[in-house]
Amino acid sequence: VPARRGAVARSLPVSCREEPVPLAGGLRSWGAWLQRRGVPCLRPTDSLGCLEVIRDEATEALLFSNPQNDFQRGWAFAVTSLMAAQTETVRTRFLGSPGRDLTNPVMVEAGLADGSREDDGRRIAAFAGEIEVPAGGVGEVAVVLGQTATKREALMAASHLRDPAAARAALKATEAWWAERLGAVRIETDDPGFDRLVNHWLPYQVLASRLWGRTGPNQRGGAFGFRDQLQDVLPFLFFDPSLTRRQIVIHAGVQFPEGDVFKWWHVAPDGRTALGQRTRASDPHLWLPYVVTRYVEATGDASVLAEQQPYLEGAPVPADEVDLLLPPRLSRETGDVYDHCRRAIEYTMARMGQHGLPLIGTGDWNDGIDAAGPAGAGEGTWLACFFYDVLVRFAPIAAKREGQAAATRYRAEAERLSEAIEGVWTGDHYIFDFVDDGRPLDSPSIMAAAWPVLSGAVGIERGRKALEHGLGALEKENRILLITPPFDEASDPYPGRIADYPPGVRENGGQYSHGASWTVDAYVRIAELAKQKGDAPLAAHAMARAFECWTKISPLGKTEGDELAIYGLAPHQQPADIYDGESYGGRGGWSWYTGSAARMLSAAYAIIGLKLENGQIQLPEDLLLPKGRLKIRKVWIKGQTWDPAEAVEVEVEPA
Repeated sequence: VPARRGAVARSLPVSCREEPVPLAGGLRSWGAWLQRRGVPCLRPTDSLGCLEVIRDEATEALLFSNPQNDFQRGWAFAVTSLMAAQTETVRTRFLGSPGRDLTNPVMVEAGLADGSREDDGRRIAAFAGEIEVPAGGVGEVAVVLGQTATKREALMAASHLRDPAAARAALKATEAWWAERLGAVRIETDDPGFDRLVNHWLPYQVLASRLWGRTGPNQRGGAFGFRDQLQDVLPFLFFDPSLTRRQIVIHAGVQFPEGDVFKWWHVAPDGRTALGQRTRASDPHLWLPYVVTRYVEATGDASVLAEQQPYLEGAPVPADEVDLLLPPRLSRETGDVYDHCRRAIEYTMARMGQHGLPLIGTGDWNDGIDAAGPAGAGEGTWLACFFYDVLVRFAPIAAKREGQAAATRYRAEAERLSEAIEGVWTGDHYIFDFVDDGRPLDSPSIMAAAWPVLSGAVGIERGRKALEHGLGALEKENRILLITPPFDEASDPYPGRIADYPPGVRENGGQYSHGASWTVDAYVRIAELAKQKGDAPLAAHAMARAFECWTKISPLGKTEGDELAIYGLAPHQQPADIYDGESYGGRGGWSWYTGSAARMLSAAYAIIGLKLENGQIQLPEDLLLPKGRLKIRKVWIKGQTWDPAEAVEVEVEPA
């Protein structure tokens, strides 16, 4: 809810609400606020009267299209193998008389729709037919759902796949395709739940819901998020780096010459950038060099730096606004990926505050803290750590491209940032943020606790102390909170719209899994540093804590017995958040469409110890040492050379 201070409305964090909700700015619904910012909400009511529906007599398929969708074109279809089936596309007629609902629809009960009911504008695909099953025999019905670019393709697919034999063959082919795609890296441990998530469900969730579906509350129009999809492709470096490369090139094409980028954008049917949200947020643009450096290090493929993409032109965000929705123009200026990364870095280097930390603007990774720096003076510690990481990794690339002078400049800036971060050390933690008037916003935050040591900006002693001090306030028995205590409208300093969430929900004091997962990587980093110092006990302790934190963040242990009644989500999906508020503590929040799946997959690979350098997966010498309660039994890796013609299979198992 985009309420200003003094105009706050409480609501559970759903993406769109049917009933009016009093919001700021004269808006009456979540959908109106989202749509004002270019985020199509696409509730069922949004498509009333918009859908074109056809029943094809030859195939008895039902076809649906929305010609008013500005961003996606295509035809969805539903078909069954039932011959001469009754069909219905009007929801009220499927349900029947008043008082009936989806628990007792008349069409299921009687086999016929209620033609006397008025059309409510809502569309469905319903089939009812008869099938004869002999005693002791078997009957088979195929039900096929799909979408294609054209009506002709939809009809061809429906005609072919309504045959049960063809549907069965297609299903087997799909299963084989997924098995091959997800089988390139396979882990076997003594924890089958961990194995199922890492080997199957996490990569499937990322691919189906994030990279391809993009169907979350903020992306239901198929939009891309600049930091979102870039973060999502990082774990695929281990078995499909082409996905990472493709995403890098796509994102480079939505940058303005000044260095900032569209935070969200929609793609037109012809592939051009159609509509985007330009903001004064401080971190989205930096995710481009963050991912590019990791891609080049992991694959050795520096050719991505030469890929050309034009810049965009558009009006800047007004000083009194947090964002601006606009259709961009293509600039006459074109740059390669290296230049796009360089401009992103320079954009942040030119924006430093009085403590030497980067300016936070209208939010960093935590979008809800959008009132900390709109006047141009607020600063962020997490942002400083993140930028430190980018600079250190980009310097070697700059040296090869521009020479040692450029690399020296970036390393010097990284060193200066490290000193600035140490300047906000309090004795047991680093100050979280500073608001425009210079006051600290200093709630315990997992991002400010984990990233100092994870980024390498500080040493192991202070880094470990900051991490464990933060976890002392944020870690619970079966979850890890993002921040505590929750903010509200009376918080001073006032952080922004994060305070509009109920206490303990999402970023506002709940477990926001994406951020919490960096705890795992921070402990892995501590273990690596401890091994370098010869401190084996500390290394073992840190790895045990890494797995313990991973488990607490994951759905493991939350879907059995009485726990499921509280948690309420599926066991195979990594949720974005778990609530911590009174009366709903432990309740799972936003599931399925969440960048937490990719982060948890990357964190799991970090626990295992997988590394990728110049296209070769490296397995650690201590692979078989226990990681706390986790014991690794086998690791299968295919295609270490990334060349299918030379693919090899490596099996590592206990002696």
